[in-house]
Amino acid sequence: MALLLQVSHGAPFIWTTASGGNGHSYELITSPTPLTWTQARDASVALGGHLATLTSASENVFVWSIAGSRNPWIGGYQMAGAQEPAGGWQWVTGEQFIYTNWNAGEPNNVTTYGNEDKLQLYSGYGTWNDLVDNHPFAYTYSYVVEYESLLPPQKIYLAFNQDSSFGVTYLSKWVTGSNTNAWLPISSSLLSQPAAQVSETYRTATTSKIQAIFDRSGVYNIEWVLSDSSDAIVVYFCKLINPDLLGYSLQNDRFNSERRGKTIVFVDERFPDPDTDAQTAAHEIGHLLGLRHVSPSADEVMNSNGGNAAPRFTNTVSNITDPLNVGANVLVPQTHNPLYHLLRYVDGWSPERL
Repeated sequence: MALLLQVSHGAPFIWTTASGGNGHSYELITSPTPLTWTQARDASVALGGHLATLTSASENVFVWSIAGSRNPWIGGYQMAGAQEPAGGWQWVTGEQFIYTNWNAGEPNNVTTYGNEDKLQLYSGYGTWNDLVDNHPFAYTYSYVVEYESLLPPQKIYLAFNQDSSFGVTYLSKWVTGSNTNAWLPISSSLLSQPAAQVSETYRTATTSKIQAIFDRSGVYNIEWVLSDSSDAIVVYFCKLINPDLLGYSLQNDRFNSERRGKTIVFVDERFPDPDTDAQTAAHEIGHLLGLRHVSPSADEVMNSNGGNAAPRFTNTVSNITDPLNVGANVLVPQTHNPLYHLLRYVDGWSPERL
Protein backbone atom coordinates (compact mmCIF):
# COMPACT_ATOMS: atom_id res chain seq x y z
CA MET A 1 0.00 0.00 0.00
CA ALA A 2 2.85 2.41 0.77
CA LEU A 3 4.09 1.88 -2.79
CA LEU A 4 0.83 3.17 -4.24
CA LEU A 5 0.79 6.19 -1.95
CA GLN A 6 4.27 7.31 -3.00
CA VAL A 7 3.91 7.17 -6.76
CA SER A 8 3.00 10.08 -9.01
CA HIS A 9 0.29 9.65 -11.63
CA GLY A 10 0.62 11.30 -15.00
CA ALA A 11 -2.26 12.08 -17.33
CA PRO A 12 -3.75 8.97 -18.94
CA PHE A 13 -3.60 8.95 -22.73
CA ILE A 14 -6.22 7.18 -24.81
CA TRP A 15 -5.05 5.37 -27.94
CA THR A 16 -8.25 6.06 -29.83
CA THR A 17 -9.74 3.68 -32.37
CA ALA A 18 -10.18 6.68 -34.67
CA SER A 19 -6.37 6.98 -34.83
CA GLY A 20 -5.92 3.24 -35.40
CA GLY A 21 -5.57 2.33 -31.73
CA ASN A 22 -7.28 -0.18 -29.48
CA GLY A 23 -9.31 2.24 -27.35
CA HIS A 24 -7.19 1.49 -24.26
CA SER A 25 -5.68 4.18 -22.05
CA TYR A 26 -2.06 4.29 -20.93
CA GLU A 27 -0.55 6.04 -17.93
CA LEU A 28 3.07 6.70 -17.02
CA ILE A 29 3.51 6.38 -13.25
CA THR A 30 6.69 7.51 -11.53
CA SER A 31 8.14 6.94 -8.09
CA PRO A 32 10.74 8.85 -6.04
CA THR A 33 12.32 5.51 -5.12
CA PRO A 34 13.39 2.59 -7.36
CA LEU A 35 10.76 0.04 -8.30
CA THR A 36 11.19 -3.61 -9.11
CA TRP A 37 9.31 -5.04 -12.06
CA THR A 38 7.30 -7.21 -9.67
CA GLN A 39 6.26 -4.17 -7.65
CA ALA A 40 5.23 -2.35 -10.83
CA ARG A 41 3.25 -5.37 -12.03
CA ASP A 42 1.35 -5.68 -8.73
CA ALA A 43 0.70 -1.93 -8.51
CA SER A 44 -0.70 -1.92 -12.06
CA VAL A 45 -3.16 -4.67 -11.19
CA ALA A 46 -4.20 -2.84 -8.01
CA LEU A 47 -4.98 0.21 -10.15
CA GLY A 48 -7.31 -1.82 -12.36
CA GLY A 49 -4.93 -2.33 -15.28
CA HIS A 50 -1.74 -4.19 -16.16
CA LEU A 51 1.78 -3.33 -17.24
CA ALA A 52 1.61 -2.18 -20.85
CA THR A 53 1.91 -4.93 -23.46
CA LEU A 54 3.35 -3.62 -26.72
CA THR A 55 2.15 -6.09 -29.32
CA SER A 56 2.63 -3.96 -32.45
CA ALA A 57 4.93 -1.29 -33.80
CA SER A 58 2.16 1.32 -33.64
CA GLU A 59 1.40 0.53 -29.99
CA ASN A 60 5.11 0.70 -29.21
CA VAL A 61 5.34 4.15 -30.80
CA PHE A 62 2.29 5.37 -28.88
CA VAL A 63 3.60 4.23 -25.49
CA TRP A 64 7.07 5.52 -26.31
CA SER A 65 5.52 8.94 -26.96
CA ILE A 66 4.23 9.19 -23.39
CA ALA A 67 7.34 7.79 -21.67
CA GLY A 68 9.20 11.10 -21.77
CA SER A 69 12.78 10.75 -20.56
CA ARG A 70 11.93 7.75 -18.38
CA ASN A 71 12.94 4.14 -18.98
CA PRO A 72 9.82 2.48 -17.60
CA TRP A 73 8.95 -1.13 -16.88
CA ILE A 74 6.52 -2.70 -19.35
CA GLY A 75 4.68 -5.99 -19.20
CA GLY A 76 7.12 -8.50 -20.67
CA TYR A 77 8.91 -11.22 -18.74
CA GLN A 78 10.87 -14.40 -19.47
CA MET A 79 9.68 -17.80 -18.32
CA ALA A 80 11.94 -19.47 -15.76
CA GLY A 81 14.27 -22.01 -17.36
CA ALA A 82 13.73 -20.68 -20.89
CA GLN A 83 16.55 -20.74 -23.42
CA GLU A 84 18.68 -17.62 -23.05
CA PRO A 85 18.67 -14.92 -24.05
CA ALA A 86 15.64 -14.67 -26.37
CA GLY A 87 13.56 -17.72 -25.53
CA GLY A 88 10.37 -17.91 -23.50
CA TRP A 89 9.38 -14.24 -23.39
CA GLN A 90 5.74 -13.62 -22.46
CA TRP A 91 3.29 -10.79 -21.95
CA VAL A 92 1.54 -10.51 -18.58
CA THR A 93 -1.84 -10.71 -20.35
CA GLY A 94 -1.03 -13.96 -22.14
CA GLU A 95 -1.06 -12.24 -25.55
CA GLN A 96 1.28 -13.73 -28.13
CA PHE A 97 4.84 -12.39 -27.92
CA ILE A 98 5.39 -12.01 -31.66
CA TYR A 99 6.26 -8.36 -32.24
CA THR A 100 9.59 -7.37 -30.69
CA ASN A 101 11.65 -4.18 -30.68
CA TRP A 102 14.88 -5.08 -28.92
CA ASN A 103 17.65 -2.53 -28.69
CA ALA A 104 20.84 -3.44 -30.56
CA GLY A 105 22.56 -6.29 -28.76
CA GLU A 106 19.50 -7.08 -26.63
CA PRO A 107 18.37 -9.29 -25.08
CA ASN A 108 21.76 -10.28 -23.71
CA ASN A 109 21.02 -11.65 -20.21
CA VAL A 110 24.01 -10.15 -18.44
CA THR A 111 23.95 -12.27 -15.27
CA THR A 112 26.19 -10.21 -13.00
CA TYR A 113 23.25 -9.51 -10.69
CA GLY A 114 20.94 -12.34 -11.71
CA ASN A 115 18.95 -13.31 -14.77
CA GLU A 116 17.74 -10.42 -16.90
CA ASP A 117 14.20 -11.70 -17.30
CA LYS A 118 12.07 -8.55 -17.12
CA LEU A 119 11.28 -6.00 -19.84
CA GLN A 120 12.14 -2.30 -19.86
CA LEU A 121 11.40 0.35 -22.49
CA TYR A 122 14.32 2.57 -23.46
CA SER A 123 12.56 5.93 -23.84
CA GLY A 124 15.46 7.45 -25.77
CA TYR A 125 14.96 5.04 -28.64
CA GLY A 126 11.63 3.33 -28.03
CA THR A 127 13.47 0.01 -27.99
CA TRP A 128 13.55 -2.75 -25.37
CA ASN A 129 16.04 -3.96 -22.82
CA ASP A 130 16.08 -7.09 -20.67
CA LEU A 131 16.87 -6.29 -17.05
CA VAL A 132 17.14 -7.93 -13.65
CA ASP A 133 13.97 -7.54 -11.58
CA ASN A 134 15.81 -5.96 -8.65
CA HIS A 135 19.05 -4.58 -10.10
CA PRO A 136 21.16 -2.88 -7.40
CA PHE A 137 22.38 -0.10 -9.70
CA ALA A 138 20.29 0.06 -12.90
CA TYR A 139 17.42 1.74 -11.06
CA THR A 140 13.97 1.97 -12.63
CA TYR A 141 11.66 4.66 -11.29
CA SER A 142 8.61 4.33 -13.52
CA TYR A 143 6.22 2.00 -15.27
CA VAL A 144 3.42 2.23 -17.84
CA VAL A 145 -0.04 0.95 -16.95
CA GLU A 146 -2.48 -0.11 -19.66
CA TYR A 147 -6.20 0.09 -18.84
CA GLU A 148 -8.57 -1.99 -20.94
CA SER A 149 -11.80 -1.38 -19.02
CA LEU A 150 -12.19 2.26 -20.02
CA LEU A 151 -15.79 3.28 -20.57
CA PRO A 152 -16.83 4.14 -24.14
CA PRO A 153 -16.02 7.78 -24.93
CA GLN A 154 -18.65 10.27 -23.81
CA LYS A 155 -19.88 11.93 -27.00
CA ILE A 156 -20.54 15.67 -26.91
CA TYR A 157 -22.02 17.63 -29.81
CA LEU A 158 -21.75 21.42 -29.80
CA ALA A 159 -24.78 22.53 -31.84
CA PHE A 160 -23.97 26.06 -32.91
CA ASN A 161 -26.52 28.04 -34.97
CA GLN A 162 -29.21 25.39 -34.39
CA ASP A 163 -32.55 25.92 -32.67
CA SER A 164 -32.79 23.74 -29.57
CA SER A 165 -35.03 20.67 -29.54
CA PHE A 166 -36.58 21.80 -26.26
CA GLY A 167 -37.35 25.09 -24.60
CA VAL A 168 -38.24 26.74 -21.33
CA THR A 169 -41.02 29.28 -21.69
CA TYR A 170 -40.64 30.98 -18.34
CA LEU A 171 -38.13 30.79 -15.52
CA SER A 172 -38.15 32.39 -12.11
CA LYS A 173 -35.30 32.55 -9.63
CA TRP A 174 -36.10 30.74 -6.40
CA VAL A 175 -34.10 31.59 -3.31
CA THR A 176 -34.15 30.19 0.18
CA GLY A 177 -31.67 30.63 2.98
CA SER A 178 -28.46 32.59 2.74
CA ASN A 179 -26.49 30.41 0.32
CA THR A 180 -29.00 28.41 -1.69
CA ASN A 181 -30.49 29.33 -5.03
CA ALA A 182 -31.87 27.47 -8.00
CA TRP A 183 -33.93 28.05 -11.11
CA LEU A 184 -37.54 26.96 -10.83
CA PRO A 185 -39.30 26.34 -14.18
CA ILE A 186 -42.80 27.78 -13.81
CA SER A 187 -43.87 26.29 -17.11
CA SER A 188 -42.03 24.53 -19.88
CA SER A 189 -42.72 23.06 -23.27
CA LEU A 190 -41.05 21.07 -26.01
CA LEU A 191 -40.95 24.20 -28.16
CA SER A 192 -37.51 24.96 -29.49
CA GLN A 193 -35.42 27.88 -28.34
CA PRO A 194 -34.12 30.09 -31.18
CA ALA A 195 -30.44 29.76 -31.94
CA ALA A 196 -28.01 32.59 -31.41
CA GLN A 197 -26.39 33.51 -34.69
CA VAL A 198 -22.65 33.50 -34.04
CA SER A 199 -19.55 33.76 -36.17
CA GLU A 200 -17.08 31.06 -37.12
CA THR A 201 -14.47 32.86 -35.00
CA TYR A 202 -16.75 32.62 -31.96
CA ARG A 203 -17.52 28.94 -32.62
CA THR A 204 -13.85 28.05 -32.95
CA ALA A 205 -12.82 29.97 -29.83
CA THR A 206 -15.69 28.65 -27.71
CA THR A 207 -15.12 25.05 -28.80
CA SER A 208 -11.42 25.29 -27.99
CA LYS A 209 -12.11 26.77 -24.56
CA ILE A 210 -14.70 24.11 -23.66
CA GLN A 211 -12.30 21.34 -24.64
CA ALA A 212 -9.51 23.05 -22.68
CA ILE A 213 -11.57 22.93 -19.48
CA PHE A 214 -11.87 19.14 -19.71
CA ASP A 215 -8.22 18.74 -20.73
CA ARG A 216 -7.07 21.04 -17.93
CA SER A 217 -9.04 18.91 -15.48
CA GLY A 218 -7.58 15.64 -16.77
CA VAL A 219 -10.90 14.31 -18.08
CA TYR A 220 -9.92 12.81 -21.44
CA ASN A 221 -12.57 10.22 -22.31
CA ILE A 222 -14.56 12.71 -24.39
CA GLU A 223 -15.34 12.40 -28.09
CA TRP A 224 -16.28 15.73 -29.64
CA VAL A 225 -18.65 14.69 -32.43
CA LEU A 226 -19.99 16.66 -35.39
CA SER A 227 -23.64 15.53 -35.28
CA ASP A 228 -26.35 14.50 -32.84
CA SER A 229 -26.83 10.86 -31.85
CA SER A 230 -28.80 8.87 -29.30
CA ASP A 231 -25.76 8.51 -27.04
CA ALA A 232 -24.50 12.10 -27.15
CA ILE A 233 -24.82 15.15 -24.98
CA VAL A 234 -26.04 18.04 -27.13
CA VAL A 235 -25.21 21.64 -26.26
CA TYR A 236 -27.36 24.29 -27.98
CA PHE A 237 -26.25 27.93 -28.11
CA CYS A 238 -29.44 29.99 -28.06
CA LYS A 239 -30.52 33.61 -27.83
CA LEU A 240 -30.31 35.13 -24.36
CA ILE A 241 -33.82 35.37 -22.84
CA ASN A 242 -32.96 36.34 -19.27
CA PRO A 243 -29.76 38.20 -18.37
CA ASP A 244 -29.55 36.26 -15.09
CA LEU A 245 -29.78 32.83 -16.73
CA LEU A 246 -26.74 31.64 -18.67
CA GLY A 247 -27.59 27.95 -19.10
CA TYR A 248 -30.21 25.30 -18.51
CA SER A 249 -30.02 21.47 -18.55
CA LEU A 250 -32.91 19.19 -19.40
CA GLN A 251 -31.57 16.00 -17.82
CA ASN A 252 -29.37 15.00 -14.89
CA ASP A 253 -27.97 11.46 -14.85
CA ARG A 254 -26.19 11.00 -11.52
CA PHE A 255 -23.96 8.14 -12.65
CA ASN A 256 -23.73 8.72 -16.42
CA SER A 257 -25.60 5.49 -17.15
CA GLU A 258 -27.56 6.90 -20.12
CA ARG A 259 -24.65 8.96 -21.47
CA ARG A 260 -26.93 11.47 -23.18
CA GLY A 261 -28.79 14.69 -22.47
CA LYS A 262 -29.51 18.17 -23.77
CA THR A 263 -28.56 21.60 -22.50
CA ILE A 264 -28.81 25.22 -23.59
CA VAL A 265 -26.18 27.93 -23.30
CA PHE A 266 -27.76 31.38 -23.63
CA VAL A 267 -25.59 33.72 -25.70
CA ASP A 268 -25.76 37.49 -25.73
CA GLU A 269 -25.59 38.09 -29.48
CA ARG A 270 -24.59 41.72 -28.91
CA PHE A 271 -21.47 40.82 -26.95
CA PRO A 272 -20.73 37.11 -27.42
CA ASP A 273 -18.10 36.01 -24.91
CA PRO A 274 -16.32 32.68 -25.60
CA ASP A 275 -14.81 32.59 -22.08
CA THR A 276 -18.12 32.97 -20.25
CA ASP A 277 -20.05 30.75 -22.66
CA ALA A 278 -17.41 28.00 -22.59
CA GLN A 279 -17.54 27.87 -18.81
CA THR A 280 -21.34 27.85 -18.89
CA ALA A 281 -21.29 24.99 -21.40
CA ALA A 282 -18.85 22.95 -19.30
CA HIS A 283 -20.94 23.71 -16.20
CA GLU A 284 -24.16 22.47 -17.83
CA ILE A 285 -22.40 19.43 -19.34
CA GLY A 286 -21.21 18.73 -15.80
CA HIS A 287 -24.81 18.70 -14.62
CA LEU A 288 -25.73 16.20 -17.33
CA LEU A 289 -22.86 14.01 -16.10
CA GLY A 290 -24.16 14.09 -12.54
CA LEU A 291 -22.34 17.07 -11.03
CA ARG A 292 -23.89 19.41 -8.48
CA HIS A 293 -23.32 23.05 -7.54
CA VAL A 294 -20.47 23.25 -5.04
CA SER A 295 -18.58 25.99 -3.24
CA PRO A 296 -14.82 25.44 -3.49
CA SER A 297 -12.21 27.80 -4.87
CA ALA A 298 -13.20 30.23 -7.60
CA ASP A 299 -11.70 28.19 -10.43
CA GLU A 300 -14.21 25.31 -9.99
CA VAL A 301 -16.56 25.01 -12.99
CA MET A 302 -19.44 23.82 -10.78
CA ASN A 303 -19.18 26.83 -8.47
CA SER A 304 -22.61 28.41 -9.00
CA ASN A 305 -21.05 31.87 -8.60
CA GLY A 306 -18.77 31.43 -11.60
CA GLY A 307 -15.04 30.85 -11.97
CA ASN A 308 -11.92 32.61 -13.08
CA ALA A 309 -10.03 32.74 -16.37
CA ALA A 310 -8.76 29.14 -16.04
CA PRO A 311 -11.79 27.14 -14.85
CA ARG A 312 -11.52 23.40 -14.19
CA PHE A 313 -13.25 20.55 -12.41
CA THR A 314 -11.32 20.38 -9.14
CA ASN A 315 -10.31 17.37 -7.08
CA THR A 316 -11.80 18.91 -3.94
CA VAL A 317 -14.47 17.65 -1.54
CA SER A 318 -16.82 20.62 -1.20
CA ASN A 319 -20.22 21.47 0.19
CA ILE A 320 -23.19 21.19 -2.17
CA THR A 321 -25.01 24.52 -2.40
CA ASP A 322 -28.33 23.48 -4.01
CA PRO A 323 -31.01 20.88 -3.27
CA LEU A 324 -30.90 17.68 -5.28
CA ASN A 325 -34.11 18.58 -7.12
CA VAL A 326 -34.92 22.01 -8.52
CA GLY A 327 -37.88 23.40 -6.59
CA ALA A 328 -37.18 21.41 -3.44
CA ASN A 329 -37.35 23.41 -0.23
CA VAL A 330 -34.91 21.37 1.84
CA LEU A 331 -31.15 21.48 1.51
CA VAL A 332 -29.67 18.31 3.00
CA PRO A 333 -26.01 18.83 4.06
CA GLN A 334 -23.93 16.92 1.51
CA THR A 335 -20.48 17.04 -0.03
CA HIS A 336 -19.32 16.37 -3.56
CA ASN A 337 -16.01 15.99 -5.43
CA PRO A 338 -16.53 17.07 -9.07
CA LEU A 339 -13.32 15.65 -10.57
CA TYR A 340 -13.57 12.34 -8.68
CA HIS A 341 -17.10 11.92 -10.08
CA LEU A 342 -16.02 12.61 -13.67
CA LEU A 343 -12.98 10.33 -13.51
CA ARG A 344 -15.15 7.56 -12.04
CA TYR A 345 -18.21 7.83 -14.29
CA VAL A 346 -16.82 9.34 -17.50
CA ASP A 347 -13.22 8.14 -17.72
CA GLY A 348 -14.07 4.86 -15.98
CA TRP A 349 -11.36 4.90 -13.31
CA SER A 350 -11.65 2.24 -10.64
CA PRO A 351 -12.01 3.33 -6.99
CA GLU A 352 -8.56 1.83 -6.36
CA ARG A 353 -7.01 3.95 -9.08
CA LEU A 354 -8.67 7.07 -7.71
